[in-house]
Amino acid sequence: MPLAEPLFLYPNSRRFLFDKVCDEIVRALEARNWDVPGILVNFRTFGTGAAKYRMVSEIQGADFKVTLGCHTFHGSQSVIGATEVIIPRQHIMVYHNWLSPVYYVYAGTDWLADKERWVSVQPKSSSKADRVPRWYLRYTGDCFCNASDRRHTHAGSGPSLLVHTSDNFEYDPVGDEPTMYDTDEVFEDFAQWLRSNLLDWILRTPEATEKVNAFPQINTPLPDGIPPIFCFGDKEDYLRVLFGQNVSVEPDLRYGMAVGNYSLLCYPVLSNAPREAYSSFLWCGFGEVQTSTHLDELVIPGLPWQSPLNSYVFRVVPKRAEGIYVADNSPYVSWYHRLSRRDLLSSNLGSAEREIAGRTRAASLMQIATYPGLRYQQPIVLINRELELDEVEIVSGPWST
Repeated sequence: MPLAEPLFLYPNSRRFLFDKVCDEIVRALEARNWDVPGILVNFRTFGTGAAKYRMVSEIQGADFKVTLGCHTFHGSQSVIGATEVIIPRQHIMVYHNWLSPVYYVYAGTDWLADKERWVSVQPKSSSKADRVPRWYLRYTGDCFCNASDRRHTHAGSGPSLLVHTSDNFEYDPVGDEPTMYDTDEVFEDFAQWLRSNLLDWILRTPEATEKVNAFPQINTPLPDGIPPIFCFGDKEDYLRVLFGQNVSVEPDLRYGMAVGNYSLLCYPVLSNAPREAYSSFLWCGFGEVQTSTHLDELVIPGLPWQSPLNSYVFRVVPKRAEGIYVADNSPYVSWYHRLSRRDLLSSNLGSAEREIAGRTRAASLMQIATYPGLRYQQPIVLINRELELDEVEIVSGPWST
């Protein structure tokens, strides 16, 4: 079954003064097949079933970054707009539910040396408390209208002023550095910079004469020799798969199994660990399952939580190899065996060993297309993409507890 192409969403918010130019920037990049010198474009896909969407998530260069987000849903309508804009010496974070913006102004002494971290270091916070040399000032939204002489905001509208954060965590303005800014003037500065610099730079690049599909569908079949795969699910999964082909089912429910809630590793990121190890996975096992196969006979190695509530058994029949990995759980088993022979009160030692075991297990992670020929002692099948309806078959269940 061919995969449905996600609907592409353009920035449609007009809440902030720079929203419209962000829309123009995205459309100008698209007209050039997302290929403009000095600009990196990242994308995000979200949604489920037949209701999937794609959008630009980041536009970045050497001294700027625009981050876009999907803010709210109104039925099938998504509100797409900028959540963060970083330009030389200025940085704004905005919230489409009217929470106070956060505004940063460069206050260092060597812009060329600080330019890279101005774009890359997030969040900018607590520099004074952390004794980091002064390199920015932080401002947040407030209002000083006639209704009050105290700092406050108004529900349902943006703050009129961006006022310096006066506390023990951030540095104070010195000399003639402002203690507050007019919010609309700041937003206009960002809009003008984006239009005069980023958009103008994009428009100088000729449009593409032929449109190229930037999101080609790759359908790599599973290699020969892969054993049968199974997974567990709950009643909601069972009903979704059972009735999923019915046209009356909501589009976002027309899928087989979702990505699970467990990953191999948690943050912080370890430099020597595969990036994919931090993904959320649907944990599966190798093994043939029939209606007569009892739940107690099935074990998925390393599954963090196997409960009688997960009382339905599904056969997984992937139509493509993308997003499917295999890892070896045996390092974790070895860790438990070693710990059981030691004083269980040595919690620090156990914790350190557990981290090593987790890294070793994560290091074994490989794409399923490269797995044949290897035979892990305790293989785990890990899937970090949504399975289509025709990739999942109901086998048995429910089982009594």
